[in-house]
Amino acid sequence: MSNKKVIYLAVTKSNKHHFKGILSQKNQIQVHVFDYGRELLKEVLLTKEKIGFVIVDFDIQCCDALLTTIVIKYFIPELFVIGFCSNGNKKIINDFLSGGGDGFIYENIFLPTRCSIVNKHILENFSFLKEGECQTEKDGFRRDIKTGKLSELTSSDVAFLILNSAGFSRKEIAHLLCKSEASVKKYISKMCIYFGVKYREDLLSVSISYGVVKLLMK
Repeated sequence: MSNKKVIYLAVTKSNKHHFKGILSQKNQIQVHVFDYGRELLKEVLLTKEKIGFVIVDFDIQCCDALLTTIVIKYFIPELFVIGFCSNGNKKIINDFLSGGGDGFIYENIFLPTRCSIVNKHILENFSFLKEGECQTEKDGFRRDIKTGKLSELTSSDVAFLILNSAGFSRKEIAHLLCKSEASVKKYISKMCIYFGVKYREDLLSVSISYGVVKLLMK
């Protein structure tokens, strides 16, 4: 069995050149590259492979980087997720950290959080990165399912809303939740009735307004 560190990387084609340092370390790191957010999410949620880190480019399509991070952190909270942006936009960084991100890379600078374990692993594995100023999580996205309307939902209901917000099909959601498509259809009907909307597509705006998920606002 390989002892290589396994990295899952979601990055646009136009930004792949920023990751030459990571991609060149083939002897030490095994990198799986994805072009889209949902593509990465499916692999992360279904793989039995032990993943060291996930790095998410903030320019990816098909489920943006913040929502991708929120989904990962809901289902696998212990997995390290690092954000990437080609510039050091403070609002993007703050949104990402408040959504559960564990650190941020821009250019060749790594902005660490207060989590010393994450910082040590990143800087040890990516020697080409320079450490920037420590970032503190800002008040922002915090999901509270114990109060208000969300308190009446089950954990399965919340999981469905999160995956639905990420744009997965009914069949994909069934697969990811290990449920039948009929069960997912019942979730859709239940959530539409509960939140007073007609269509499944309306549940995204409901999920945002009730704080189940958050999208990146550039």
